[in-house]
Amino acid sequence: MLKRVFHLFFSCSFSQACWRFLGIHWNLASDFLKTTMQAKHQLRNPFFMEMFIIASQHIWKQRNKFILDKGRPSFISWKSSFYEEANLQAFRLCEEKWHAFCLWSVASRALLLVVWLSSFSPCFVCIVFFSTL
Repeated sequence: MLKRVFHLFFSCSFSQACWRFLGIHWNLASDFLKTTMQAKHQLRNPFFMEMFIIASQHIWKQRNKFILDKGRPSFISWKSSFYEEANLQAFRLCEEKWHAFCLWSVASRALLLVVWLSSFSPCFVCIVFFSTL
């Protein structure tokens, strides 16, 4: 049972994509506590544990969707529900964590926008980028 749970949250390709998106890289050769501490140190943000819990919860919900509703796990759905939940939970953060979360949220969404726009054409990206300056 423990191996299946570990696989679901850390070693399956779906969960790895979710963690990569958040910038969390797991050292799967170490034990859980050491791996978690390494990831926390690597990420260096004050809301690591909140991100970890919300991401895990929504990985689990994608699993339930697959098992119970016969739906396919969707990274886009996971990402959307992660952001929605994280934004709701951000109101519970202390002021220091809240400011750090807002900066991280804006930066990660801006990066997603640039990646998405670059899939159209470089000229379009340049036009949009330079028109906002």
